[in-house]
Amino acid sequence: MPAAAVAPNPESRMTREEFLRTYTPATPEETLLATHAWRSWTHLQDMYDLRDALVSSIGLAKFFTEQQSRYKQLMRDLNQAERAWRNAIEAFWKARRRVPARPAAVSVPSPAVRTSPPPARPSVVPPEIRTSPNASAPLSSNDTLDPCVQNRASS
Repeated sequence: MPAAAVAPNPESRMTREEFLRTYTPATPEETLLATHAWRSWTHLQDMYDLRDALVSSIGLAKFFTEQQSRYKQLMRDLNQAERAWRNAIEAFWKARRRVPARPAAVSVPSPAVRTSPPPARPSVVPPEIRTSPNASAPLSSNDTLDPCVQNRASS
């Protein structure tokens, strides 16, 4: 995966359309996963903004010591947002790797345009199987079958 496409610029707020232009999904599945990654990215940016606002208004040391439970919850939420972003973008890249490279324009003639006869199909049963085990005469309906095979055939 290209290093420049791993994450958008953390200082910018990208719209969904800008995000999709950056990652250029090729299939509907990739579009869905890229949209999910965009939502995860914007949620992560919101969490960073919330952390920055709380730390700038209270101060990191004061926030950590006086409101430790809120600080822990904020860090859990931030960690969860980072994990959601990482999982969403990994799912996108995994889907991208699953789609085989598409060749340029490949011309496939329609069946009505065929100019030569279709190739001969091989016989369904090769000649060595069509003959009896002695190879002296082909199998016929009068030949006897092994009792095990006969029981299966009559079922």
